[in-house]
Amino acid sequence: MTAELLADTPTPSPLPGPLAPGDRVGPYEVFDLLGVGGTAAVYRARDVRDGSVHALKALILDRPSLRGRLEAEVRAQAALHHPNLVGATGLCWRADGAPAAVLEWVDGPSLAELLGRHRPAIDDVDRLVRAVLAGVAHAHAHNVVHRDLKPGNVLLARTPDGVVPKVTDFGLVKLCASNSPIRTRFGQAMGTPSHMPAEQFVDASAADARADVWSLGVVMYELCTGRLPFEATDDAGLIDRIRRCDYRPPEELAPGLPDAMVRTIRAALRPLDERPADAAALLALWTTGRPTPGPWRPQLLAAVDQRSVRASDAPTTIRRATPAAAPEPSRAAPARRRLPWVALGAVCVPAFAAGAAGLAMAFALALGG
Repeated sequence: MTAELLADTPTPSPLPGPLAPGDRVGPYEVFDLLGVGGTAAVYRARDVRDGSVHALKALILDRPSLRGRLEAEVRAQAALHHPNLVGATGLCWRADGAPAAVLEWVDGPSLAELLGRHRPAIDDVDRLVRAVLAGVAHAHAHNVVHRDLKPGNVLLARTPDGVVPKVTDFGLVKLCASNSPIRTRFGQAMGTPSHMPAEQFVDASAADARADVWSLGVVMYELCTGRLPFEATDDAGLIDRIRRCDYRPPEELAPGLPDAMVRTIRAALRPLDERPADAAALLALWTTGRPTPGPWRPQLLAAVDQRSVRASDAPTTIRRATPAAAPEPSRAAPARRRLPWVALGAVCVPAFAAGAAGLAMAFALALGG
C-alpha cells in the first residue's frame, strides 16, 4: 500500500511534451528531469539571473483544478518561512500558460531513502523528530494542514554542520482559514493509506491538524522501530487495524525506548478526539524531561551522503541534449535521479478513482464489522 490516493473526476488532456535540457520557463533554464508522475514533472533548473539552483515542478496534465491547486499550494508554502520546511519562491509559466512551481532545491535524500539503508540511533531519531515536529508545528500555527506526512515527504539537507530535515510536498495541503482558495470535495479520500488516520479515509475535507498528528505518529513509530505500525494483506484489513488503533507497542520492538517517546507515539495514534491538538502539542510531549540530543552520529551522516546529489555537481553551462549524443558520465547520472528533492507524493498522484472507491467501500465494511 505505497501508492498515494486521490479520487478525482474526468481524465484531463495532456499538456505539450516534457521540458528538455536548455528549455526556459520564465527566467529558469532546465538542467535535467528528476522524475515524472501522474500529474506533474520535477526538474532541476537554474535561475539565469543569478545562477541559483531550484526545483521546478511543472504540471503535465491540463485541468483547471490541478492548476488552481498548484497555485494555491505555492502560495501557502511561500508564506511558511521555517528552516524545517521546504521553501517556495513562487510561480512561473510555460509558453502554453501552464504554471510551474519554483521550489527550494534540497541537497540530500529523503527520509524514506535514509531508512531504506540505515537504522538511525536513538539520538539521531530524536533530532530528526524534533525538527520535523517543529516544521509542521509552524505550518499548523499558520492554519496549514499537510495531509500527506510520511518519510518520503521529509528531505534531508546536508550542510557543513550536519543535516537539516525539511518537510516538503504540500500538494494535498488544506488551508483552515475560512477564505482558503483550496477546497476538497466532501467524501473525497486523499493521502497515503499507510499513514492516514481513519477519518481521512472517510472525508479528507474534514481533516484538521489532528490528521497530521496521526501521520506524525506513524513516522515516529517507523523511526523508532524500523516498521510501520499498521500493515495488512489487503485494504480492508489495513483500514480495520487503523480504525481500531491496533498496533504492536513500540517499546516491544525497540526495548529501552525513552518513556517520553513511547508516550508521544501512543498519544498520536489514538482516536481523533483523544489525540493532541496539533504538532506543537506533540513536540511538547516528545521533549518533556529530555535534554537536547548530541551531535549527529557519523554513521547517519555517511548514510545521508551515500547518494546525495549536490547542486554544485551541475555543469556551469546547460545545452540542449541531441538524440545522437551519448550520455556523459556524471555524478548526477539517471540512476541517481529521484523525486524526493521536492514532491514525491504530489508528483505521483494520478486519479485513482477506482482505488478510492474500493478503499471507501472497505472502510464502510470495516465500520460495519
